[in-house]
Amino acid sequence: MLLVPMVLLAAPVSAFSDSGSQGSVPQADTSQERTNSDAPLKNADAGSENRVLEVRDRSDRLLVSLPMPQGEGWCLEWNHSVEGFAVLDCYRNEHGRMVLESSHQPDFAAGLGHVPGRGRQVSDGHGGYWIKDIHEPVPGDRYLLRVGAPRVNHRLVVEDKTISLSDLAAGQRVSIGLRPVPAV
Repeated sequence: MLLVPMVLLAAPVSAFSDSGSQGSVPQADTSQERTNSDAPLKNADAGSENRVLEVRDRSDRLLVSLPMPQGEGWCLEWNHSVEGFAVLDCYRNEHGRMVLESSHQPDFAAGLGHVPGRGRQVSDGHGGYWIKDIHEPVPGDRYLLRVGAPRVNHRLVVEDKTISLSDLAAGQRVSIGLRPVPAV
């Protein structure tokens, strides 16, 4: 049996909190059907589609590691830099691949909006909208992010937990990637 730690953090635990403290931030819609440029790691089970979601800094130092079994998902949430409201991009481990599934946008503010033909836009019932059914694989199963200042507060939301990337690496470039579970 392979045991993977739930969360590895290279920062104080204060960067990790219950997402319940987010107030009226909409929850990711998990009702949808669940259908790297880094050197490859040895896979603990070559046939497994289970993965680890990792956040690494520019020097490849591991900041966050979360188990991400097949079909499970997470969101990257941040505060819009002009309007200040929360925006969500939600991903899923779909057969070992990182796939963008949906996005929540409370407004059509600068830099936001639905691109016709890329998912479908539906009301969130509170004046904002979800873009659902995007089903867009992320090239290489990873992407780079310049982590915002504390007021932007880039954060990973997994189930009922939130990890503030801004507390860990504000102003830094990080990679967020889905990788095979390393052999122990």
